[in-house]
Amino acid sequence: MTEDLVSALPMSERGRRFVGQPSHLVEAHFTAVADPFDPERNPGGYVNLGTAENHLVFDLLEPRLAAARPVTADDTHYGVLHGTQEFRATVARVLGSSVAVSLDPEHLIAMSGTSAILDAVAYATCDLGDAVIVPAPFYGGFEIDFSVRAGATIVPAQLSSDDGFALSPAAVVAAIEATRAEGRRVGAVALISPHNPTARVHSADAIAELVRVTRELGVHLIVDEIYAMSAFGETPFASALAHGAEHVHVVWGFAKDFALSGFKVGILHTTNVELHAAVAAQAYLAPVSTDVQRTIIELLADDQWISGFLAESRLRLAASCNHLERGLGRLGLPPTGAEAGVFSWADLRAHLPEQTWEAEEDLRRRIFDEAKINIAPASVFHGDEPGWFRITHACEPALIDEALLRLGRVLNSSGDGSR
Repeated sequence: MTEDLVSALPMSERGRRFVGQPSHLVEAHFTAVADPFDPERNPGGYVNLGTAENHLVFDLLEPRLAAARPVTADDTHYGVLHGTQEFRATVARVLGSSVAVSLDPEHLIAMSGTSAILDAVAYATCDLGDAVIVPAPFYGGFEIDFSVRAGATIVPAQLSSDDGFALSPAAVVAAIEATRAEGRRVGAVALISPHNPTARVHSADAIAELVRVTRELGVHLIVDEIYAMSAFGETPFASALAHGAEHVHVVWGFAKDFALSGFKVGILHTTNVELHAAVAAQAYLAPVSTDVQRTIIELLADDQWISGFLAESRLRLAASCNHLERGLGRLGLPPTGAEAGVFSWADLRAHLPEQTWEAEEDLRRRIFDEAKINIAPASVFHGDEPGWFRITHACEPALIDEALLRLGRVLNSSGDGSR
């Protein structure tokens, strides 16, 4: 009787938006980590190359994270909900130094993860039904970040594989104008830089042009720079922070560049007074614990250590990326052109019997269910070309080798469309 009563209780429409099937990225992650490959203890387990985490640098982090640190009474009490002054000053120093821009701590907001930041910015810039223009393909979590609570709708501005998915301000402008012509308001443009999933670094000229056109069109520009310090290729990373524009809001965090995804710390930089106030108010719902703030303050106390850590991390990321690229080459797959982050955007289009999303899903299922490799397909990144897969390389070389061995069997088996 109690169960019948509970199931009959009404839910709000907003509540129902939170309920549904988990995304492939989330579902595949938890399936894979529940049964992980181990060459001795579990040789038939999953090889997880689908989760964007850096497993290459814990040996550098561990001594500083394990070291004794001072704890004061203030660390055990309520702090400023959008980040203590000391914490924001520390982040301003480190983030500003990385992009050679002087940052004011008063322009920063800390919340429990970049998704919380993006959700809060979406809530502050968009009304229900507003459009957010996003160059595609793009990280699938953006749909949750912008849509579930804020009720915005993402409109892709498709980039082209013909030029390596180069950022196209013209495509963004066209998407804005087409959306407005339909009578819909455009709340913001959202960009991932360096790009997820292609691992490309956008050119400084393209970033500057996007800043210019969004200013002229009167649209907020939200730039997710979570891989800002993890660029290892030939293209220099160009931060939107360098433009100091009031309509530009830059998001960063400790999950990727400092391999601290479990700490759940996201940062927003904005000089827009109204937006700052609106997002800071929402930090009440998702603050960063004072204990985590204190841990990060101590971790980042030594500028020389930070410089050495980031340099070594980039070297290791470049090496792991090259290791994956060589393996993909041995399978007859083209170079991915990855320049940043922890993954590569691999072109498996030649192994589809036809260029359809159904064919991609069939290949994904065979890779996941038969070969027990977790890599993420193009369908979850909202591109317009099936057959691309995001493969994380920031892990032990043995895991990459095992995944490539299994992948080769799938691609070379009958009925996969390879040629």
